[in-house]
Amino acid sequence: NITILIATLICTLLNFSCKVDNLNNKEKAKEKFLQATSRLYETGGIAAFEVPQGQSVLEPSKEELSPAQINQMLKESIKELNEAIQLDSTLKDVYYFLGVAYLKLQDIDKAIESFKKALEVEPQREITYYLLHGLLVDSKKFKEAHTVAEKFLKQFPQKEKNILNLIAIAYYKEGDYKNAIKIGKEMISIDDQRIEGHLTLAHSYYMLGDKESSEKEFRKVVELNPNMEDEVKEMKGGLTD
Repeated sequence: NITILIATLICTLLNFSCKVDNLNNKEKAKEKFLQATSRLYETGGIAAFEVPQGQSVLEPSKEELSPAQINQMLKESIKELNEAIQLDSTLKDVYYFLGVAYLKLQDIDKAIESFKKALEVEPQREITYYLLHGLLVDSKKFKEAHTVAEKFLKQFPQKEKNILNLIAIAYYKEGDYKNAIKIGKEMISIDDQRIEGHLTLAHSYYMLGDKESSEKEFRKVVELNPNMEDEVKEMKGGLTD
């Protein structure tokens, strides 16, 4: 009985110790995470779009940072974010901010990897889909880009108009002008005032040699927004160059 009592006491103490350690790790992880995101915020640009509200632990820099300073801060943020996730694997926000930091460092492969992980653990963050889709398209990973757009549409069906535009851009850059036209028509069937849909059709028709249909869509864009007349002229000039 005494042996059992001692064993029980030891187990209780060990469990208590583990819980304390776990709590300490979570606190350390949160501190590192806040330091990292605050430092990211200081670097500006895309890094300042989304930071945990009211949780910045560093004062924003009032001095203009040099590229070397920004790169160093980004590297420090990445180090702290990786340390944070090692201490607390439940910190889902980490992967999104890692993606942002790698993107600012122009480490595209690691940015893509981080944003993919971010979508796995935090599929409700809308901006991640836009960033990942854009990186995949720019990297000519069109199949993966289409998969991301499908997941985006499933998660945010109310954003169909914007997502269809992403899909159309991917098809156009892929050189799949027929599918780009298909999506463009779908866009204007939902909303005939949608300028992006008419621009998709205008560019894609031109690339397929249907200049008459292309010109018709460009005219429709100017009709919808007369202020775009000069911009449309530039677009048409760019196609003929």
